[in-house]
Amino acid sequence: MNVIQAIPTQDDVLARIGSRRFIVVAGKGGVGKSTVSAALALRLARAGKRVLIVELGAQPRVARLLGYQGDPATYDIVTIEPRVQVINVTPGPALHEYGLMKLKFERLYRLVFENPVMKSLTRMIPGMNELVLIGKAWHLEQERLPDGRPRWDALIIDSPATGHGVSLLALPHVITETVKSGPMADEVGQIKDMLIDPARSCMNIVTLAEEMPVRESMELETRMHDTLRVAPGALFVNGLFPPLPSAGVERELEQAGMKAGAHSAALAAARFLIDRRRSQDAHLAWLASRSALPRIELPYLFVPDFDRSSVDQLVRAMAVDALADGGRPPLLPSVAPNLARKTP
Repeated sequence: MNVIQAIPTQDDVLARIGSRRFIVVAGKGGVGKSTVSAALALRLARAGKRVLIVELGAQPRVARLLGYQGDPATYDIVTIEPRVQVINVTPGPALHEYGLMKLKFERLYRLVFENPVMKSLTRMIPGMNELVLIGKAWHLEQERLPDGRPRWDALIIDSPATGHGVSLLALPHVITETVKSGPMADEVGQIKDMLIDPARSCMNIVTLAEEMPVRESMELETRMHDTLRVAPGALFVNGLFPPLPSAGVERELEQAGMKAGAHSAALAAARFLIDRRRSQDAHLAWLASRSALPRIELPYLFVPDFDRSSVDQLVRAMAVDALADGGRPPLLPSVAPNLARKTP
């Protein structure tokens, strides 16, 4: 007897992601990784979870995206709203914190780590920056409240762009294979155990429906399975233009174009949207034939400035299932004049 498995909805996929506490968001630079991290955090917070977004080794973006008005470059945890906090982790402050944790005294830390010889040595050690970054993320995952519960229900790790991000996540594997005993082996072993535990961690990939990003996302998915051994989360396809209109509507647009002439801005905008979405659909089909990850599709937002309200729109889009009939409105001729006034 054949058993037909139901296709998971976006709600199912997001619930599965939210069941883990260490949620990695990875992808090529420029695909909207930080934006997806911010939207995912808000989505989980709406479900009642306490969430910390951890930006690793990057310029601070998430706090500003979520409307924070203070200095986003601080190493301190900043509160966006009661259930959402953000921290920007960079190597210098993370190394300082780790040194103090081990040496206990600031004067001793300065003596050991801030003399010229040691500074040069730490810069020369391969992977040192990555180690303190992933180590800090692990320590945050370990934090507990006085009653023993985790301080956060979920940590969303906004990882560095593809190459650096893979190196960071692969480092615990490399160290545990070369260093078999001692305090470093013990600590790094715990980090590795967390990353490869499917009940604790998962990895999500963000991409655009364009040639280079989709190919890089497939390479990253392969490394996620073969090298990193982190449980899969979802493939977030960001920046999708509105779905294609029906053939009848397209014919009407063509006829309107012939009547209005080639210089109608609104019709040119509509044609641009159709052509772009047709190209995106081809890349989506390519992904569907190769990726084993469940896919979550997010729309391109035609807004002059990307801010907190834009992130809120993406949170709402996460609640709309891409597979459901009528899930997203098609491109209609009536919206063309408005679209013509906004530059994609």
